[in-house]
Amino acid sequence: MPRYYFHLKSPSRPVRDKTGVELLGLEAAQWHAMRLAYRCASTRRRPARTG
Repeated sequence: MPRYYFHLKSPSRPVRDKTGVELLGLEAAQWHAMRLAYRCASTRRRPARTG
């Protein structure tokens, strides 16, 4: 099985993947990357701007 590494960048810092994950193919890698990005975004919510 191929090993994929996911490196993300948040507004405050880069998130590096040093271990990777074994997935069945590119479609599985895409879904994994989208879940990681969603988790990263949902943990960093900011208050809405007003005015």
